[in-house]
Amino acid sequence: MKKYLSILLILIILSTTSCSNSEQGASDKAIACAKKAVATIESYLAYEITYDEASETISSLCNDMDYASDLPDDAPNHLDDFIISNTLVVLSHDLLMDHYDSTDESYAKLQEYIQELGEYIE
Repeated sequence: MKKYLSILLILIILSTTSCSNSEQGASDKAIACAKKAVATIESYLAYEITYDEASETISSLCNDMDYASDLPDDAPNHLDDFIISNTLVVLSHDLLMDHYDSTDESYAKLQEYIQELGEYIE
């Protein structure tokens, strides 16, 4: 649990300090993963797909985004891709939490991640 809280804290710090005027932004691959994650979580929250289907998709997207941690610091899309990658990891955790303890709070957290990923898609 501490690991996820640390990741969330890092994510918040990075998102507040990131420059929204960056020339490159997120890579096409990261944006595609973010779009797929948003669609998956929206379908899960609308009861169109099961937890297992959503979890499998999000896990696959996390694996696809593994490259983000290996990008050089001076890569133009390093920060945005890294933030999307970490958001997917935390999203995976919160999806699990919602599955086992479905509350208004867990539902709201999933919606927050949809909104955050949506900002990178635009």
